Amino acid sequence: MNSVEAVSFYLYAQPTNTVAVDEIAVYDASTTSDWYRPTFTGLLGDEIAFSSAARGIVRLGQVRDATKRLADCFVENFRHYRNQTVEQILEDVLVNSYYRLELAPEEYRLEVTSFALPKWTEQNASALDGCGQLARMVGFVFEADAEGKYLFRNLDWQSQSGEETYIPEQDLLGWQPTVSGVNLRNKVMIRSRDARQRDIAVCISDEDSIQRYGERLFTLYEPTMKTAPLARQLARAVLRDYSWVHPSGAGEVAEDVFLQAGDIVSVVESAAAFSGPGQLYRIEGISALQTGQRFGDHTMVLELRGYRPSVPEAVSSLVAIPLDEGVRLCWEDLDDPQVSHYGAFTAGSLGGVYVLTNTVGQSPATISGLTNGQEYWFKVAAFTYDDRRGDFAGPLNCTPTSGGDVNLAEEAYRPRSLSAWMGAVFHRPELRWYPGSLGSEKGSYFNVYRAEASPTGTWRNVGSRQKAEAETIFWRDYGTLPSSMTLYYRVTYWNKMGFESFPSSWASLEV
Repeated sequence: MNSVEAVSFYLYAQPTNTVAVDEIAVYDASTTSDWYRPTFTGLLGDEIAFSSAARGIVRLGQVRDATKRLADCFVENFRHYRNQTVEQILEDVLVNSYYRLELAPEEYRLEVTSFALPKWTEQNASALDGCGQLARMVGFVFEADAEGKYLFRNLDWQSQSGEETYIPEQDLLGWQPTVSGVNLRNKVMIRSRDARQRDIAVCISDEDSIQRYGERLFTLYEPTMKTAPLARQLARAVLRDYSWVHPSGAGEVAEDVFLQAGDIVSVVESAAAFSGPGQLYRIEGISALQTGQRFGDHTMVLELRGYRPSVPEAVSSLVAIPLDEGVRLCWEDLDDPQVSHYGAFTAGSLGGVYVLTNTVGQSPATISGLTNGQEYWFKVAAFTYDDRRGDFAGPLNCTPTSGGDVNLAEEAYRPRSLSAWMGAVFHRPELRWYPGSLGSEKGSYFNVYRAEASPTGTWRNVGSRQKAEAETIFWRDYGTLPSSMTLYYRVTYWNKMGFESFPSSWASLEV
């Protein structure tokens, strides 16, 4: 098996505070070939990217192999280096013990400077060190029992199976491993693959980890070509004492997010193409503590405590308004980030079967096609993004009547919650609104009307907008300039058959 002995980096001075970094991973004596030789060039602090046919898009802070890389240290200091010259940066890299360089300061040359970092071994890594290190290279879940045995399994969902589990006694969540327990006292060998599909490995041995640290759960990720951004961001988050990193599916990272206890995090498995419906968790508490020296004898305690989020609570202030052959249900929307939509349920009697008859993004919901003079019963419940139904509000009875409000299509398609503001970038009026209880499908059209000086003035059609995937609709008015006057806007739904809804409530702003 070929194991990586060292990683060398070459820094080339570039004009205007720019460096180029060549990275070469050298194998042991059995082979002298290198498996990866990219060049990164860019301003310090930028996302330095390089495109490789074998590896896809790779960023300086995301390259990896079995060693503790200079890139890990170097990227962590981007902010520190941002306002320094290339000469100062290279000098700091050479003399700062933080990097543990093998190149003596007297060998320093500005044109080309190389250095190597020592390989991690079982002699300089405890079980916790190894888990922190593995966040950069392999994806496993480690769970220590009271006897000091660790259960683990590969997070590759295509080749492994397992059940997500919650351990109430330990207040931990994770995955139930489907392989045998292995004692780390026996120096477990954890393998991963490099760019040429060769094995690389790390040995972990810690005889008294349980006595020192107690029972812990570690959730780590494998940075494959698809998931390297996720693993790199996770490792940086742990090292910088971020709370967590929120991925957005398929191993992609939307951004670094400082989450607090009570927030929702979506857990994406290594190499998975999607986030499963059961992978939303509410964080109860997170701690990431690193002490001691950077290499060899430091300890890292990474503890994730949480639980599956409970279903949404029942909505409040539910009322039913009788319509002509219908009923309009109104309620107070929940301030809950896991809620994606609401469902209205209808039954013919109090003890009857409640059937889902309408779904909306927010209050209200209109139930049409009912019989005037007949009593109906209604319930409303919130749904999460993974389609878990919350607690019911209701039941509430209501009887449609011909004397009630007219349930016209113009009302059902009327846009709601129109707001207007002056854009900070283009300095033009910007609008946002929601579709009505009908007309929320992708591709729906909306007309935008504008009046000047007064909402009782003449309304002119100044534009139209087609709805995209998002629930809300945005529109920017490029036909105005700052003129110290008040503008009024309202919007309608329309289709190519000539139908147009009632206008929304107007919104105004000064320009």
